[in-house]
Amino acid sequence: MRIVYFYPQFVYPAGTERIIIDKANYLAELYGYHVCLLTFQQGKHPFSYPLSDKVSHVDLDLPYEFVV
Repeated sequence: MRIVYFYPQFVYPAGTERIIIDKANYLAELYGYHVCLLTFQQGKHPFSYPLSDKVSHVDLDLPYEFVV
């Protein structure tokens, strides 16, 4: 099975980031699923939590500015 999680970035150590990374690691390690984390603001920043070698990561590197 292939699973893709789409999330802006995994830079800040918050609850949603922790849950997604833990779930991705669990599914890849225990069940052997092909899990990919797809981000668009990660850039070269390190992940806030450890990521398994079995989980792939693709960053779209889109310029993003928050405009009010």
